[in-house]
Amino acid sequence: MTTTIALAGKGGVGKTTIAGMVIKYLTQNQNGAILAIDADPSSNLNMVLGLDLEYTVGDIREGMLAEVQKTLLQARAIVML
Repeated sequence: MTTTIALAGKGGVGKTTIAGMVIKYLTQNQNGAILAIDADPSSNLNMVLGLDLEYTVGDIREGMLAEVQKTLLQARAIVML
């Protein structure tokens, strides 16, 4: 069975701490994989869980933004010709 849990709320109310506690509980008491996604721009769920990350949602967002900006600049150059 698949379960989805989402946490949302104002800044500074403990979402990351609660998420870390829930994930820790699930890893200790449930079988199966857990996918945790921290979409906060200042994401630090990995620190709460003691994990090193190669990429974050922020990295993906920044990469996509760079590609969009590059495309817009190229389109602008074509229009100016």
